[in-house]
Amino acid sequence: MHMNISNASELLSEASGAGGHFLRLNKYSTDSEELLLRFFTMAVRHGAFLEKGMANPTAGDMAYFESTSVNGFALDREFIRAAAKKCCSASDSALSAFSDSIFDSLTALKNEGKNDSILKNTLIKFLCWLRRDLSRALAPSKEKYPPKILCKGGLTRHEMMALYAAARAGCDILIAEYDGGAYYDKLPQNEKKAELIEAEGGDFPKGYTLADIRKKSEERRRLAAAANVPAVSPSAARAPAQKNGGFCVNAWISGNIYADILTEQGARGNEPDTYYTCYARINGAENKMTYLSELYSFYMKLRETREPLVIDKEMPIPTNEEIASIPRGNYRTPADMTAALSLNIVHSDPKLQGIIRRAFISVMDMYFADGNEMRKGISKAVFLLCWLKKYQKELFGGSRKGFPCLIIFGGCHNAAEAMFVKMIARCPADVLILRPDMSRSCELIDELLYERNFTESLPAEKFPREDGDVSLGTVAYYAERELDSMMYTDTGIYRSHQYSKANAVALRTMYEEIPALWATELKYRPNFSVSGDVVNIPVIMAKISGVKDKDLPRYWNELHGMASAFPDSTLVIKGEPLTSEEGSCEYAVSLMKKGRLSVSAVKAHKNYRYGFLKEETQDYILEKLSAFLEMNLIKEQNTGGLLYRIIHICLNMSSEILRLIQKFDFTAVNPKIIYIATGENVISRADSILLAFLSKLGFDVIFYVPTGYQSAEKYYNAGVLSCIETGEYMFDLQIPDLSRKTADPKKSFFRRIFGKDK
Repeated sequence: MHMNISNASELLSEASGAGGHFLRLNKYSTDSEELLLRFFTMAVRHGAFLEKGMANPTAGDMAYFESTSVNGFALDREFIRAAAKKCCSASDSALSAFSDSIFDSLTALKNEGKNDSILKNTLIKFLCWLRRDLSRALAPSKEKYPPKILCKGGLTRHEMMALYAAARAGCDILIAEYDGGAYYDKLPQNEKKAELIEAEGGDFPKGYTLADIRKKSEERRRLAAAANVPAVSPSAARAPAQKNGGFCVNAWISGNIYADILTEQGARGNEPDTYYTCYARINGAENKMTYLSELYSFYMKLRETREPLVIDKEMPIPTNEEIASIPRGNYRTPADMTAALSLNIVHSDPKLQGIIRRAFISVMDMYFADGNEMRKGISKAVFLLCWLKKYQKELFGGSRKGFPCLIIFGGCHNAAEAMFVKMIARCPADVLILRPDMSRSCELIDELLYERNFTESLPAEKFPREDGDVSLGTVAYYAERELDSMMYTDTGIYRSHQYSKANAVALRTMYEEIPALWATELKYRPNFSVSGDVVNIPVIMAKISGVKDKDLPRYWNELHGMASAFPDSTLVIKGEPLTSEEGSCEYAVSLMKKGRLSVSAVKAHKNYRYGFLKEETQDYILEKLSAFLEMNLIKEQNTGGLLYRIIHICLNMSSEILRLIQKFDFTAVNPKIIYIATGENVISRADSILLAFLSKLGFDVIFYVPTGYQSAEKYYNAGVLSCIETGEYMFDLQIPDLSRKTADPKKSFFRRIFGKDK
């Protein structure tokens, strides 16, 4: 029987036989995409989703298998079976089938003349893929259908061998050949084991990948979840009952979330040994005028009976010390890893300890069901355990006051935070997510979650814990904020100082373009863009050597035009020093923590001079300084203590420069420095360092060197300064008054009086 779309779809039923189908699909249509979507859904539940194929083993993988599984390598069925057994908890029959297939493949390679060293390394590759990519598919499962593996096309010969081995072990394999089947045509004839699904349609769209399938599946889940969200009304429908393992989540609530959370446990339900919990998210504000005061009133009432844990900022990334406190080992499967790491959860109450461990395992199972790799899963699991250690006392401590309650204000900023919230929601605790600002996304998607949606959006950064945190706006105030949002969001129109973060990117230009770009506001320059809350600003960092056509009047008038384009934002330096290397920089040693500049250490130091600037301006300077050091733009930066001298120079800028930074609007006119060097004095290293740093802050910096002598580039690594040769070198020039135009002596007296050059 030839395999077509209809036959392939039959494989996706719960009772689809014993598995072992090895298929490939190379046509695009709505039917084939639906097949991929359904296959993806089943693969992430029980199987493997190989969006990027299977990566080659790392050096660490090679060393691990060399010292364990393949030590004393022999091309022998039992040897391979024993090695595979260390990598996967599959049934004996599945493991035998997989191992026999690998043995056959290695034997074929040996017959082609491959030596034992190559065969051993190839076996390591198969074992690494088995442990890392295929173990979940071969592991026992409660699902009734055979495991599914969805993989991208364009595979290597070895990858095809591994997938065929998985098919022999009982997995249904589907290869999406959206890049064509040229790779398959190159396989030896006896290795072309995959059956092509006969399907109508054409080539896959250009740029199509399995990431599109994953995104469409996620979008379907979001739409399905949204379809179950109750409409906003005073009598919101109750959430579906969730009664499992002694928990009743949301089934008892009225829909008035504040009142529900204030309800005592005893009044929520009367079934014995049952925790009645509320797990809800409120999107938007019912009334912007009263939102914060009502929230503050709710908070004060809640504190009368219990002390909630309120998180209104992004949860801090665990420190290296916190991460190191979580012992880890080598795991064969995600289930092994999750079970082992759950033992890090310790509580004096054995029953509560068991509940929290089960919640952790449940959330990790959901993570792996979405097709995520075990390596990334370990990182997520460690984050969860670090945060649990951090907040466990406040949530589940023996001296806690009343039933635990976690309040997340502003929504979950990332997937890791969402996983933490899911975990706490599966423990005996109330969880409330508040998202008054509808422009901010919340990463949490959970089938247990109950939602209330309001149409008004209220920007609010801080949860009102104290009376002083509550401020009320008038109707006119909120109307102005809405108008402000409409005018300055994705319109190309920008409010003054709308952004506090920026990335400076040096433009590579021709000499003739520089005067025009210099006089152009940032938002009108090529390559200007805004990504989220960060502005990408194109700046000029160039050295102009020589005088074009030896035309000095035009040369000086060009400088006059640039100096006078934005005089309040421009510094003209005629060889005088901007800064110096004087002064001790020993204090800078204490500002480096683990190879990086510590912003908090800088601000706390007694020598810190920028404390009078706006907080966001200080943060901007220090974050850019940290990045500047990591870029390693200065020659020999990491020798002779130069690193600390750079820190000293950049933390001791003049008041004149600091004022330019303070008023810098990232979408308008950027600060500018013109450095003119007409003599033989070479710019100092200190000034060169400072000008390179100012360029990374967003300054336009241009060196005019008519002599062509070496300048700041002698201190820079390649690529920092764009050097442009524009004409003949000229020497011993006197710099005129650049506030005025320079007259051309070659022009006639009458033309200078009556013509355009007057």
